[in-house]
Amino acid sequence: MGMPEIFAVDFEGTTRNGVWEFGLVQLDRRGIVNPLTEICAASPRTSFFLGKPRRPTQPPSGAKPFQEYFSLFKSLRKRGIFAAHRAQVELSLLRSAWPSPGFVPNFLEETIPSHRLTWGPCIDTFVLCRRYFPRAKTHTLRDAVESFCLGEELRALARKMCPPARDTFHCALFDAIGCALVLRQLLAAIPLTIAQAMEYSLTRERLQSQLQGNLF
Repeated sequence: MGMPEIFAVDFEGTTRNGVWEFGLVQLDRRGIVNPLTEICAASPRTSFFLGKPRRPTQPPSGAKPFQEYFSLFKSLRKRGIFAAHRAQVELSLLRSAWPSPGFVPNFLEETIPSHRLTWGPCIDTFVLCRRYFPRAKTHTLRDAVESFCLGEELRALARKMCPPARDTFHCALFDAIGCALVLRQLLAAIPLTIAQAMEYSLTRERLQSQLQGNLF
């Protein structure tokens, strides 16, 4: 099976109220590329609350509900894997919208091609930071960016890629760019292969479940 593409993602929302903003970038040999972000229209499950920091009170005209982006996220998952800071939170938001992407490759199996019906496994930069830098006081995305001295690069990319007023932490595309930068640093500094990054992002129980869950 070929090397999977990596897509750093971030969602703003809750499993109860739905996703109201998403952001993603691709991490490859060119660097951090192909940014995409959308503020989603309200659906029966999505709420927009007045006064919430960094949250628009209303979606822009023509915005679509998050549920209409299934084809996008399925196509990304067929091409590769997602990376996120606290990936299980992001996966839970994906599953709350669509329990399964359908048949997609299981990139944990490097030699025998196999397929799954799950959005994961993902690379979790939070888990990797906690594993390799256990003495850090916290492992938030903000702290990881600062610890690796990535703040200036993150702000420079945000100026190019993020919409106006969406260029700070807890804005979806900004967080996705930050996750991609941290992952790039981890892969180079430790160093890690992509397969190792996926494996080490999982607990032993979750890893065994992923490997045993191959469909064919």
